Amino acid sequence: MGYFFGQKMIQKSLALLCLLSSTTIYGNNVDSILQEYNQKNALSQKTIDENKGHLVLFTRDRLEKMHAKTLKDVFKTTPVVYYHENRYGLPDPLTTGAFESYKSNFIRIYVDGVEITQGWMGSGLMLYGDVNIDFVDHIEFYYMTPSFETSVEPAYLTVFLYSKDPQRDAGGKLGLIGGSRGYNSQSISYGEQKEDFSYMVNFSHTNAKRETIDNGTSTPLSRDFERTQLFSYIKTEDQIFHLQVMKKNTDSLAGMSWDATPLVSEIDYLNVHMDYGIDFSEHWRAQFAYDWLKTDMAQADELPLAWRDTLGANIFNGEYKNSTYTAELTYKETIGNNRITAGIKGRYKELNSFTRDGQDALTSPFTTERIASIFFQDQYALSDKQLLTLGISYNHISRNGGVEDDSLLQLRLGYLYTNDHWSYKAYLYRTQFALEPLTRYLDPLNY
Repeated sequence: MGYFFGQKMIQKSLALLCLLSSTTIYGNNVDSILQEYNQKNALSQKTIDENKGHLVLFTRDRLEKMHAKTLKDVFKTTPVVYYHENRYGLPDPLTTGAFESYKSNFIRIYVDGVEITQGWMGSGLMLYGDVNIDFVDHIEFYYMTPSFETSVEPAYLTVFLYSKDPQRDAGGKLGLIGGSRGYNSQSISYGEQKEDFSYMVNFSHTNAKRETIDNGTSTPLSRDFERTQLFSYIKTEDQIFHLQVMKKNTDSLAGMSWDATPLVSEIDYLNVHMDYGIDFSEHWRAQFAYDWLKTDMAQADELPLAWRDTLGANIFNGEYKNSTYTAELTYKETIGNNRITAGIKGRYKELNSFTRDGQDALTSPFTTERIASIFFQDQYALSDKQLLTLGISYNHISRNGGVEDDSLLQLRLGYLYTNDHWSYKAYLYRTQFALEPLTRYLDPLNY
């Protein structure tokens, strides 16, 4: 009887030991898989194209250690091009602070590989330069002229934000932030991986109470803003759709006041972005995007305002609406050691309406701009560590209202060497830029 009882105890112990061993092995496998996923994600192996330019990478781990909550937090740490705001309180790294058009239009911003643009008004950076990044997994800054497959229009700095993946970030997340002067921000995210598709939704609200700037009067300049932001996507293996909405009500600092002593300085923005991308095959991809922006301005000063549409008045209440349509078709093929990329792109910008005090005030004949682009790029692998790249892009810009057209030619020759520890890149390039429509609209005689 004792022998039988002892044998059963031994069997149970062995079974428990096997169970613990299998659990440990399974746990180790899970940890190994997660570690491998995190490493690949941190290195951005799926998204970094070494040929896009000189890269400054902010991995998921780096962003979390920085406690970065907005793109502004990240921009403040980047080299060469630093974060600044213009006299309207908008993100404008290249501003001088003087009366001037938006200076940072050649800094392009992308979300999941699709450009966000304000079209007629300029680069998407003007609203997204301090965007809430709770939906972002990692960020890539590429300096100097980019590879031509990325942008419809020329650029010398491109910023790529890549959203979180439900495979890693499934479920919900809530974030609450409080700061000085009553600053507060709330964010909620939810993502899920289904059998045939995945989706994510992020909603955030920020009420930014910021330090005022003394201008020698009893009413210092204010740059407070309130922003409500929606980011969402749904994607399958070969298709993706994004919807982004941003409403931003701002105290616009000095605004249109010549001597920076405005009586009223407020500009409110409502921006909608939608895009759809589809891979027809391993070689062909099409992408479509739509951007819409409404801008409401309320400005008042003791002196006439510095804005073309004020017509010498010292009070201005105006509303602008503009739309931008973008379409792209690209082809990729590997032939021997050559990675060929070619395609056509088009963009249509339109000033839909301008009203002043509720009345139609659009009198300028210049209201549309069309951009047609064709590009070719060859990336030739000299070895597993060396890459030679050659690119050419031609852009034709046509405008209505008797405004002169432009033809732009972009050339790019590059050499890259990379190994496990360091990389070397050198580019020889020619880049031509055209002024944004708003600049020409505001000063048609001296554009």
